[in-house]
Amino acid sequence: MGNIIIIRLPYVPDFSLKLKRRLKKEAGVDVVFRKGVTVKDHICKFKPAKTALEKKGSIYHIPCKDCDKPYVGETMLRLGKRVSQHKGRCRALDMKNGPANHMAHMDHRIDWDSTSIIDLDRDYWQRKVKESLYIHAMNPGQVVTSLMNLEKGDKKIDSCWNQFLPDIRSRVLKKGRALKR
Repeated sequence: MGNIIIIRLPYVPDFSLKLKRRLKKEAGVDVVFRKGVTVKDHICKFKPAKTALEKKGSIYHIPCKDCDKPYVGETMLRLGKRVSQHKGRCRALDMKNGPANHMAHMDHRIDWDSTSIIDLDRDYWQRKVKESLYIHAMNPGQVVTSLMNLEKGDKKIDSCWNQFLPDIRSRVLKKGRALKR
């Protein structure tokens, strides 16, 4: 028994069944029909676009209203849920939370309304590496001084990335301005 050839074609009334019979009889090709792409498929989108706060799997940027120190973090949660958690940690004065620690020690206000997404990634490890890269780009030194973050991220970043840090930093700043929710 030879190999069976199967092709997928869009269904066209009054034509497709005739073509299927002819291809099967003359060439031994089996045809499977699928719905073709329609104008409606291109124009109608039934789901509204998600706002930044509804997106999952993000690396995000939360600025301070009183200084230039932002917080850079990552989450698989919806960003709105994660921001709510940060707000709760601020109310509880949790000193292990970067924004809460910044508010308590600097007497500054966090600009929650300007929270933005820097990058999206559903993969946990890739998101962790990206978060570390963005933190290193915003704060190249060994000690965190120009961010609200309390640490440099989970991943050690190889020195080969240092040449890209200025570009990554400008991306963070540009995205922070462009992706306001």
